Order: sequence, then C-alpha cells, then structure tokens
Amino acid sequence: MIIKEYGSDFHYNADSEWYLKDASNSLMNNNDFSLFFSGRSALANLLDQGIKESGWKQVFIPSYYCHEVVHFIERLPIKINYYDYNPLLDSPTKQLDIQDVESNVIINVSFFGLKGLDLSFLKVIIVDDLTHDILGYENSNASYCFGSLRKELPVPVGGFCYSPKGYNLPNASHNLAAEEVAIQKLSAMLLKKQYLEGTFADKDLFRSLFIESENAFELKFTNSSIPEVAKSILFQLDINKILEAKKNNVKTALELLKDIADVKFNNGNSDCSFGLLVECNSKQQRDALKLFLISRKIFPAILWPNQLLARDKAIEDQLLFLHMDYRYTINDIEIITKAIKDQFKI
Repeated sequence: MIIKEYGSDFHYNADSEWYLKDASNSLMNNNDFSLFFSGRSALANLLDQGIKESGWKQVFIPSYYCHEVVHFIERLPIKINYYDYNPLLDSPTKQLDIQDVESNVIINVSFFGLKGLDLSFLKVIIVDDLTHDILGYENSNASYCFGSLRKELPVPVGGFCYSPKGYNLPNASHNLAAEEVAIQKLSAMLLKKQYLEGTFADKDLFRSLFIESENAFELKFTNSSIPEVAKSILFQLDINKILEAKKNNVKTALELLKDIADVKFNNGNSDCSFGLLVECNSKQQRDALKLFLISRKIFPAILWPNQLLARDKAIEDQLLFLHMDYRYTINDIEIITKAIKDQFKI
C-alpha cells in the first residue's frame, strides 16, 4: 500500500525520469565548481582561503539567517558581524551600516529564491548564498557564490562554491568520517522510500537516522570535500528538470491559493520558486495551520528557528514553509493547497 506524506526530508528516488543519460553532462561536473560536504563547509573553506590569501578581516551576515551556519564558521580567525536585514520587512535597496573596504566580506542571501540585496555599489567582497536558488549562480554578479545542495536536490549531503568572476576556488580533503555520515543519510533516504512504498514500517528508524546524520553537520570533520557517494548521485541528477518541476508546482499552488486573503504566500512574489512560504498574521494562526497540516500528513518547516533580533523572531513565528518539489504531481499540489484552504475555510 502506497503511503502519501508530504514534506520533510527527501527520500531516495530511482525514477529514471530525473536522471541524466550521461553524468558528464551534469551542471556541476566540471572545474567551475568546487564541491564540499555541505553549504556551511563550502563557506568555511571560502573564508579560510580569503583570510590566508587575501587578508579578509570581517564577514557581515544578515541578522535573519540560519545561525547553524554561523556557528560552523566561528572557529575561523575572522570577525563575524550581523547586519540588520530581513527579506520580508526590508527593501532590496536598504542602506547598510558596514565598513566598505576590500578586506571585508558580505553574505548576500537569496532568501527563498527572492531577490537579494543590491550591493553592486560596494567595494567589499560579495558572496551570494544560493542555498534556496542553486541556479542563481548563472546570473550572479558576486565575487563568489556558495550553497547547500540537499535543500533543493535529492542528495544526502553536498555543498558548492562557484565564482562568477572566475576567481580561484577553495578545495577540501576527503575523509572517511564524512563519507560515513553521507552513507547514514542515504540509508535514511532509502528506508523512507521503502516506507512510502509500503514495504518498510519502522518510521522511527529512518527518522532517527535522518536526525543523527543532520546533527553530524555541526562536527568539525564535515569540513571536507563532498563524499563520493553523494557526488555520484549529484552528477547523475537532471538538475534543470528537477528544479523546473518545482517551479511549475509553486506556480500551480499560488494560483490555487489566490483566493485566500488572510495570509501572504511567497511574499506576494510569483517568481519565488524555492517552495511555498506561508506568512501568517500571528504565531497562533501559524501554529494552528501547522498542526492542521500535520494532521493531514503534510509536514511544514520553520525557517529559521532561533533568530536573535526581536523583529526577526516575530517573522520566524509567522512563517511556515511547505515543500513543492519534483516529488509531487499536480494532484499532490491540489491536495496540499486544499488542506490550507480547509484550514482557512475557503
């Protein structure tokens, strides 16, 4: 019996529809990209190179951010600063209070696939975080780009670094401990596949494997190159097709939800294609929607927990994120959006 659940971690998908006939045609199977265990590892190695080779002194990070990434780079000899920026509250042209010198670095995030800040007038080193918009590297004007791969693609682990300006990229060494974490995460993906197919019943087992492997992302040994098992999967994926399917699903969802006036979807931006971002009016409304969706086997995420500033915490308490990726057909999108409509009695 097929089990229908929506959201949460990717399961392993062996459907040939999403794979290339020739892995040499992979977008990332070339010297333009340097591949790492994770997005945070890619950033750590980029900063480490910049510190050693170019004398980078400070890095500026938006206040609204995934602070697990910040914790990972704290061991580096560079001063970490926050600049006050929230993509749902501030304009892309907001003026920033930072020291505009070439020894400083600013992380410019493509939040949920929305446009980032316009920083073209600055002398600082601009680094685009494209975790929510992998293909954004094609139009980036930054000195460097980096991002996680597992947020948009069905890979157990992975991160990338790229330079639109053709600058030298960092590299990291391979290690067995990182490979073992990737295999653990892949095992969880495979078991989830079997669970959804109705041939494996122990959901707690693969959930624990997901959690254990995710916790390992914080550990120092994951500051490594991409594990071989993850690289093999990545090079086989038809990335353009996978992301195009998600883009179409998001457009369908936004059309189906256009009659709901009580909340905002994707910040009112139809070009935002990371997934479906639901901005509620209060924490109470958000939590009620979350519980209702879970009762329908739809598992949303909170992006991101543990914010620091009061206004960022307020946005954290109002947002839910729902996956709209290639795993789901138009019928699935109709089921997900109907659940939202049912909660708002539309």
